[in-house]
Amino acid sequence: MRLFATMHGGPHAMTRRGWVIVISLCWMMATPAFTFATDTSDIFSALTRYVARQVEMDKVVFVGAQRCTEWFYKQLKQKPPRSQTQTIAFTPVASDGQSDSTSECRTRYPDGLESARQAFSQAQSALSISLTFYELALVGDRDDNHRYSEDELKDLLDSFKLPFQDILPAMAHVDALTAQFDLARKGNTLEAVMMSMGVLYDKGYRLTNGDRIALTTLSG
Repeated sequence: MRLFATMHGGPHAMTRRGWVIVISLCWMMATPAFTFATDTSDIFSALTRYVARQVEMDKVVFVGAQRCTEWFYKQLKQKPPRSQTQTIAFTPVASDGQSDSTSECRTRYPDGLESARQAFSQAQSALSISLTFYELALVGDRDDNHRYSEDELKDLLDSFKLPFQDILPAMAHVDALTAQFDLARKGNTLEAVMMSMGVLYDKGYRLTNGDRIALTTLSG
C-alpha cells in the first residue's frame, strides 16, 4: 500500500493530475489554431507602408525629371507637350527656380532634352504604377478598418492568382504581395495591376471616401 501511494500519489493526487491532463489536452487542441493561423492585422500596414515609401521616391524622381524637361524646353523657347492622362493624377510641387540650374540638368541629362523627356516618361509610368497599386491595397481593405480580414486577404491574393495558406506567417503574405508590386514596376505593367483591381471590383470592392483621402494625401 505504501508503495502504491508513493507511485500513484493516492486518490487526491490522481484527481489533480486528471484535471491537469484535461486542461493540457484542451490547450494542445486550441494551440495550433492560435499559433499557426495567419495573423492578418499587420499585413495592411506593412503593405501600404512599403508601397508608400516607393511612391515618395518616385515623386522625387518625377519632379526632378519634369523640371529639367521644362528647363530644356525653355532653352529652346518651346512649350513642353502636355503629359498623357494617367490613371491617377499627381500634382508636382511648383518649381522654386533653383534646382533647374544649367549645371544640374545638364549633369543629370548630358544628352539634353531627349534624355530628360525619356526620364520624365519613365518616372511618370513608375509613379502611376505605384499610386495605382497603393489604391489597390486601399480598396482591398473593404471596411476601412486598416487591416485585412482573412476573407479580404484571400480576395487580394486571389486577384494576383496567389494562394492563401493560413499556416503561413503574416510576413509571407506581405512578401508575396510586395513581390507582385516589384514585378509590376520592373515590367512597367500597369495593366497587371488594373486587372487585379478589376477582380476586386467584380467581387464588390470599391474605392471609398476614406481611400480617396488617403490616396490624395499620398499623391499631393
